[in-house]
Amino acid sequence: MEKIDILLVQLENSKNSSIEGKKILNKEIEELKGLVLNTKELSNTVNELEKDSQDIQGILNIINQVSSQTNLLALNASIEASRAGEHGRGFSVIAEEIRKLSDESRESTEKIENIVKYILEKIFNIGEYMNIILNQIIIYQQDMSNVET
Repeated sequence: MEKIDILLVQLENSKNSSIEGKKILNKEIEELKGLVLNTKELSNTVNELEKDSQDIQGILNIINQVSSQTNLLALNASIEASRAGEHGRGFSVIAEEIRKLSDESRESTEKIENIVKYILEKIFNIGEYMNIILNQIIIYQQDMSNVET
């Protein structure tokens, strides 16, 4: 009788350990689900940043076009000012200042474009890492679910 009692106690302990292990496993699975959701949200945010950066790139292209056109207009104004001779001298100074502003705009736009390109590269890298991490988490979650069953 004593051996049966010992065996029953051991079975009860094993059952309790199994129940406790299942609770811990279920808790881990729920935490993984939260991690998957957070990772997906982060991935969505990275995608939005990438799109916003591309929008900025489009705006910079427009600014470059305006700068080029302004530079051309300044050149034309300088030509017309020189044709006007003494009467166009004041206009020539204005045309030169417009050309300088156009050049500064172009240079600033190029700097911003380089920064945006750098940011886009980093965003792309983050997106790649996020996908790798998300896939690893999903595999881990599936493994945990398989252990549960």
